[in-house]
Amino acid sequence: MKRVLLVTDFFRPEPGGIEGFFTGIARRWHAPSLDVVVTLTEGEYLSTPEERLAFDRSEPYPVHRISPGGRFSRHDLFDRFIQDRLAQFVPRHIVFGNVSRGTMRTASIARDAGMHYSVFIPGTDLAKKLGFLNFLERRFVMGARNVFTLSRHLARSAMEAGIPEDRIVVIPPGLELRWNRFKRFTVPQEIYEKIKGKTVLVSVGPFVQRKGLDTAIEAMNRLKGPEADRRQLHLLLIGSGPEHAFLEELIRIRGLESYVTLTGFLPDDQLAAVLGLAHIFVQPGTGGKDTESMGTSLMEAAYFGIPAIAGKTGVFEEIVRHGVTGYLFEPGNVDELCRAILDIAGSDRMQLKLGRNARDIAGKEFDLARTCAAIQARI
Repeated sequence: MKRVLLVTDFFRPEPGGIEGFFTGIARRWHAPSLDVVVTLTEGEYLSTPEERLAFDRSEPYPVHRISPGGRFSRHDLFDRFIQDRLAQFVPRHIVFGNVSRGTMRTASIARDAGMHYSVFIPGTDLAKKLGFLNFLERRFVMGARNVFTLSRHLARSAMEAGIPEDRIVVIPPGLELRWNRFKRFTVPQEIYEKIKGKTVLVSVGPFVQRKGLDTAIEAMNRLKGPEADRRQLHLLLIGSGPEHAFLEELIRIRGLESYVTLTGFLPDDQLAAVLGLAHIFVQPGTGGKDTESMGTSLMEAAYFGIPAIAGKTGVFEEIVRHGVTGYLFEPGNVDELCRAILDIAGSDRMQLKLGRNARDIAGKEFDLARTCAAIQARI
């Protein structure tokens, strides 16, 4: 494999799908041919310094964590570090994981050294950082030999943002599993008491507007009573975020405390235990401008063999195969979502069929070795 310097804000042990994606890519690269630079300031980490140190020491390739400095602070230390890494490691190519101060400063140094680079564009970067007033960000992206996206949906959005079509490369998504799905984990007792003997619907991710979780709650409100009771439906919303208070109040107003539970953030082992008991995965999305980069939670659900019901929007349409691994519905259409829930919840045979298909397809199509090969072919 070519010698590559990977520079990104997204890397483990930080939680998140993009963090897992780049860590998975690094683990499948030839270790002597890879150097990783993580460009976050101390205040942006969720993990502790001890957790990061233990993680970095366990990996077979070097991981360097260095802050690019603040917006108005001096960047001499960061610049010298990057110059030294380029001189010592001598990469054939640089791959950037996102648009940020750290990646843009590194790209500027690389250009001065006559080095080529490629950049991954997450959905949030497309939505917020490539407007025509963002001169430095656009210069950074337009200077890339390749602009990688993880879905055709994001590729279309990149073209709409003015990125030349011949620079855009759709890379097959891959998943770095956080756990061994055959290992037994334990569900927290307070959650188990709510879901034992029930048909468990689950949604995982940050509580933000684009997830459309209010649609899932409204569907449970529509179904509560005889329909939900006959099928023993219970919805678990796993995560946290700015919409938490809104969702909690919506559940209270609708009188859904016995049908919907907000679990808060769950550690990986507890999340795996819940997914192991789940029957249906729900990811409503919204009809607005979708910024989902790769649909990690849907891919994880597929690996666990959970049928999915997802909004017909953006990357979700590229992961869920309607009638094969789950159902797609128009975002915001509560009636459609209710029908999909009842269709799957009402048939054990349908659950098994869709779940088996999801697991089989996940094993073939979400393999990070394919992703690495696609990157290698373009750099």
